Amino acid sequence: MRSRKGDQPGPKRPTLTDVAALAGVSMMTASRAMNGERYVSAAATEKVRAAAAELGFVPHQGARSLATNRTDSVALIAPMAGERFFNDPNIAPMIAGASSRLTELGSQLVVLIAGGSEQADRARDHVLARHVDGAIILSPQIIPDVMEKLLDANVPLAATGSLDERPGLDVVDVDIESAVARSVQRLLDEGCTAIGLIAGPLDDPRSQLQYAAYDRELPAAHPRTVARGDYSVRAGSTAAGELLGAGRVDGLVVCGDAMAVGAITTLQEQGRKVPEDVKVIGFDDSSLAETTVPPLTTTRVPFFDIGARMAELVWERVREPGRPGSRTVVDSTLIVRSSG
Repeated sequence: MRSRKGDQPGPKRPTLTDVAALAGVSMMTASRAMNGERYVSAAATEKVRAAAAELGFVPHQGARSLATNRTDSVALIAPMAGERFFNDPNIAPMIAGASSRLTELGSQLVVLIAGGSEQADRARDHVLARHVDGAIILSPQIIPDVMEKLLDANVPLAATGSLDERPGLDVVDVDIESAVARSVQRLLDEGCTAIGLIAGPLDDPRSQLQYAAYDRELPAAHPRTVARGDYSVRAGSTAAGELLGAGRVDGLVVCGDAMAVGAITTLQEQGRKVPEDVKVIGFDDSSLAETTVPPLTTTRVPFFDIGARMAELVWERVREPGRPGSRTVVDSTLIVRSSG
């Protein structure tokens, strides 16, 4: 019987054996190189990947996961409502940094929005079910129970924020105190004598560092005037109104660009010119900074690099689960524009 065209076998798919043969290495070396294992030389890895590219070899993800007990994916848990997630100008560069680095490492990023307790529980269960190899947690102080459960389950974790070092956790944070002190000093150098602080909320550990640096940098004779907000534009507007109502203010250190935008709006609505009457310095150097009128003097935080470093640390911990926890502090830079 004549075979139908559709029954004829197609071209043979390349296998790992073919890749190993073309690269001139053993099957084990080829497997380790394709899986991103540490114990393969850079030269061997390059030869294996070049051979895979030449042959058009694509590892079967299911088989690869069974063989390595890994999914080659890392979750990023963002504990915020969807609206805030999509409006936060600092989230995008962190995601971009994490995704870019994981791509370089042969892995991928899975974003889980945890805007409430139900979403947070689902994100936790998704990670605990080992659909991913590890997780990055943004602002873990918002969902401490989730972080504790994941750590108890020995899930490789990295997080942002002012957290203590502990086993199984890698923390990447900004030197907040140095940044706030630098901003205060800038306003003092500009002749300000009544400098207010708009800090984060009391339940955010960073806000304690923000105030400590502000208080330490101000001369003893200068008044301490503080308001707090949740890092939103509205919170900054409200906080600026509180500070203006409390007395004279000729400088503001605002611990978030969105709050700084709100503060400038309130100042202008109440007839205060920026920077002539009140100088304002923000924090983040988000996309808002250059579009604000006047353009915002602010602290530039390398969010892309923070995301990339957290991704790298999770990837490394997946492969070395027993290594000690770590804390990486990144530097920031004051970007001087027109507001202060």
